[in-house]
Amino acid sequence: FFILTLVVGGLADVRGAEGGARVKSFDELVASVSQPPAPEKISPEEEARLAYCVSEDAIKTRKAEVWEKASRLRPGDSPNGKQSLRVDLARLERNPKDAMAWKNVVLVAPYAGKSAHFTKIMLAYTYGKYHATLSPDVLAALRQQAADYGEFLGNGTENHIGMQRISGGIFGAAFPDLQTSYKISGEKLELLTEEWVPRYAQAVYAASMKEYLSMIYLGVHNEIWLTAREYGPTDRTRRIGQAMLDWIWTDLAVNTHLGQTAPPTTRAKLMLNRNPPMNFPSSHAQWLAWLYWGDLRSHQGHEPLAPAAAALTANMNSKEMLEDNDGFQTAIVPSISPMKPNEIVRNLGAKKVRLPYMLLQSRAHGAFVPAVAANPFLKIKVNDEAEITRNHLRSVYVARDYSLGLGYFRNDEIGGNEQYMHVLPTAITYRSSDLLNSIYVSHPYWYAGMPHGNEGESNKVFGLDCWLGKSPFEQSLHWENTAMYLYNIPKTDPSVAAAEPKDAAKWTDSRLENPLRKVCVYVPASIDEIRQTSWGWLLREGDVYVAIRPLNATKANWETCTNEVQKGYKRLVLDGSLFGIIIEMGDAAEYGSAEEFIAKISETTVDTSRLTASKRIDYVSTRGIPFSLEFNESSWFPKASVKGVGLDFEQWPICESPYVNCRNGVLDVNDGKSGFTVSWQNDTPVYSHYSLSTGSTPRPK
Repeated sequence: FFILTLVVGGLADVRGAEGGARVKSFDELVASVSQPPAPEKISPEEEARLAYCVSEDAIKTRKAEVWEKASRLRPGDSPNGKQSLRVDLARLERNPKDAMAWKNVVLVAPYAGKSAHFTKIMLAYTYGKYHATLSPDVLAALRQQAADYGEFLGNGTENHIGMQRISGGIFGAAFPDLQTSYKISGEKLELLTEEWVPRYAQAVYAASMKEYLSMIYLGVHNEIWLTAREYGPTDRTRRIGQAMLDWIWTDLAVNTHLGQTAPPTTRAKLMLNRNPPMNFPSSHAQWLAWLYWGDLRSHQGHEPLAPAAAALTANMNSKEMLEDNDGFQTAIVPSISPMKPNEIVRNLGAKKVRLPYMLLQSRAHGAFVPAVAANPFLKIKVNDEAEITRNHLRSVYVARDYSLGLGYFRNDEIGGNEQYMHVLPTAITYRSSDLLNSIYVSHPYWYAGMPHGNEGESNKVFGLDCWLGKSPFEQSLHWENTAMYLYNIPKTDPSVAAAEPKDAAKWTDSRLENPLRKVCVYVPASIDEIRQTSWGWLLREGDVYVAIRPLNATKANWETCTNEVQKGYKRLVLDGSLFGIIIEMGDAAEYGSAEEFIAKISETTVDTSRLTASKRIDYVSTRGIPFSLEFNESSWFPKASVKGVGLDFEQWPICESPYVNCRNGVLDVNDGKSGFTVSWQNDTPVYSHYSLSTGSTPRPK
């Protein structure tokens, strides 16, 4: 048996004894999260840099970097317009009469393959932007594809349905007399798609998106709602488009820090077959964040594209922009769009607000997506899970020089394993100029037995290279600067042993019947220092400290990661069947020197006396906060308490923080100075605005 204590430090507020004060109820614990942070000192240079990052000029510069680069590419000759239409739009931004672009629009318009929804939403944006000046051949091609396409009212993933409905509504309104493949008119098609828009948007406001903060699909959702906001056929759809953008942008802003998106994040498969997030845009979510409020590299006169995007040259085929360039393609449409987050959201995204803060969020069960998509041409059997608003639960802490994110996950027998296979459940991010600045903790599980094809490996399966996904044998706990992980790994996985053989499918997992009894802490090899101490190891990057404190370890050793996807990482491999990890965070301003930090960690209280009998760990952090974590055999939610109060996962807030709250379908966003709310009346979003005086004026509830 062993326990691992992992402690990280950066600029935090010093809570002292008050931080460890016990509370009387879970409601009181949650209420403490909404308290505004104390005044914070940052350097004049950093204040000026942040002011630049959120400025109109900076956004204009970043947008121009994207669309001007994309405008020099060639669309290519593929009949699938998924990528080439984005290039067309960039070329048309430079020259609205670009013959190559318009020729490609006609070429790809008929495409009706499996991924045609990507083509349709880009065609809809193109029509909306240029409908008044379209040539007869382009107009005819757009009309014909609108008549032929049979999935405007279809099913699919969350982003698929969004693309289908919004494009269907635009084309239905454009050609109201059209006889569609559904044997209804374009006018009727528009009405049916319009019914979906408020149903879906209000479901998101009530709980969340399913594909929340996705490394891959957040950019697509942004394109969908930019299209609705700018070119939706009705005023209500355009208003809802704005409300959806504000929800997406706010969610990204409150979870973005130091160039990264704090986990949990869903549909993050890039970390299996591409690369980990770098400190420059290397995922769709990162590209959006950089476009709208910059990143650590941003300062006056310096807004570089990500290296792979910068390397694109004139006349390259649109397909080539995807090589090592994930997310650039979904940054093109927002770069030519006049839309951008308001200043409040940008301030939050750039962290031009007081820090630190806590954030608690709930994410809905994905069954709501098909439930609200139903229509006369799509019959959906709605299951009870569609009503679950607390499926994935998020807990995030953001300080000036680091962040920590961790999730709690409901055991779901109906919704499919993909929601666990491709979720990034936890990570630490620290301030650094290095390309890699995140640490991951993982029990390799879902893809542990899958071949990854790396010729440099003697063992061709992922094995310990599987750092993505939430293992059912891990339960965890987080509050402020401390997180705990508890592992209870059996010799034989009962879910694998009892599973019936399945045909190969897109999301087929490769779990091992005998799961790996190893957990890895993946650390960038570029980190400034790794120092062994009496209790384990100190990791340091500048003034940020990470303490790794194994207890009762049967084995602990460092390895260099050799899988191409994990290039630049080392991992601490810990062996055992029943063990834990504790993460605590602070910084030089709070703890002093590295030596003082080491001493403070030595003084913390870790109680493992009930580990063997009760699978329980108790801990009192350096801030004096008491934690208790017990592995729950009957649920994926642990038995856990903070400050003497048990965590009530069935009452987890939809969104609670000092800057963003969402209760009863009302989104409330502020930057400490002013704010806005979005509520709903007659299926239409209603905005109100308010001001805060020195952070003391309560905002509307």
